[in-house]
Amino acid sequence: MNEQSKKSSNDVDDLEEIVGDSDDPLFAVVDETEIKKQPPQKKRWPAFFSGLIMGMLISLGLVQYTSIRAPEYLTRLNIVQPVVQTIVQPVVEPVVEPVTEPVAIENVKEVASEPLISDQDKQSITQLIDAVHGLSSEIGSLNQMQQSLQQLRLNLETLQLREQLSWISNPTYRLPQVQLAWQEISLFPSLTEDERAESEAMQKLAKSALDRSLQWQQRLLDLSSQLKVPERRNVVPDFDNSWLGWIANQFQLAPALSGQQKELEFLRQSLLQVRQSLATEQWPDDSEWLQLRARLQLFLAQQMPAGEPSPEVGLPESFSSLIQDINTLRQSAEGWVRQ
Repeated sequence: MNEQSKKSSNDVDDLEEIVGDSDDPLFAVVDETEIKKQPPQKKRWPAFFSGLIMGMLISLGLVQYTSIRAPEYLTRLNIVQPVVQTIVQPVVEPVVEPVTEPVAIENVKEVASEPLISDQDKQSITQLIDAVHGLSSEIGSLNQMQQSLQQLRLNLETLQLREQLSWISNPTYRLPQVQLAWQEISLFPSLTEDERAESEAMQKLAKSALDRSLQWQQRLLDLSSQLKVPERRNVVPDFDNSWLGWIANQFQLAPALSGQQKELEFLRQSLLQVRQSLATEQWPDDSEWLQLRARLQLFLAQQMPAGEPSPEVGLPESFSSLIQDINTLRQSAEGWVRQ
C-alpha cells in the first residue's frame, strides 16, 4: 500500500509538472482535485520485456529438449534407424616396382635385325601346309568314294528287296521260301522303323504258318502208317522146271481185299494225298476234307477197346486259317512292290 501511494504521488507530481509547464488553457482549467481523483495508470513496458525474456528462455529450453529426445522418438517411429557403420579402409601399401636396367640401344638393334622365322622353318611350314592340303584332298576323295559306295549298296539292296518281294508274291514259291524271304527283308539296314516292324511281323507270321503246316503234315504221315493193310502172299507155287517157273513169275496171284481192308487202303491213300497238298499248297476241298476226317475219326474209335474214348485226330476241321495267313503274306509283299 505504501508503494502504491508513493507511485500515485509520483504520478501526480509528474502531471503537475506537465500542467505547470504547459501554456494550454485546457490544462489550466483542470483542478488539482480532479487530477487526484483519476486512477493511476499502470506502466506496461516492464511486463512486456519480462514476457519477452520468458518466451526466449522457454524456446531455448524446447530446442535443447527436442535436440536430445528427437532421435529416440524418430527411432520409435521407424523413421531413423540408429545404425552406425564403421568403414575400415585397408591400408594399401605402395607397390615399389623394381627398377629395370635400361636396354642398350645396340642390343635392340641387333634383335630387330634378326629374322623372326628362319628359312628352314619356313620350308618346314610350307611342307606341312602342302601335306595338310594333300590330306584334305584325300579325305574329300574318300568321302566321295564312300558316298558312291553307299549309293551302290543302296541300289543293290533295292534290287534284292524287289527280288525277295517277287518271290513272296509268286504263288510257285512255297511257305518255307516265303518265310526266308521275309527274314532277309527284315535285316536290310535301309528300312525305316515302320517297314522293319512290318517285315518282322510278317516273318513271325510266316514262321507260325510254316510250323503249323509241318506239324499237320507229320500227323498225316503218322496216321497213314497206322492204316497199313496187311501184306498179301502170292498163291502161285514155285515150279522146278525153269521155263514153267519163268512163266509163273510173270503173274501175281493174291487173295482179294476185304471191305475193311479196302476202307483202310482208301483212308491211307487219301491222307497221303492231303499231306502232299499241304506241302504244295494245293488245298483240298472243305467238304471232302470233312468227310475224310470223319471217316478217320471213326476208324480210330473202332481201334480202341470198348468203353474207352476215341483219341483225338490232331488235324483241323478246315485249313482256312493257314490259307488266310499265306494270303496275308503275299498281299503285304504286293503292297511293298506298289510303294
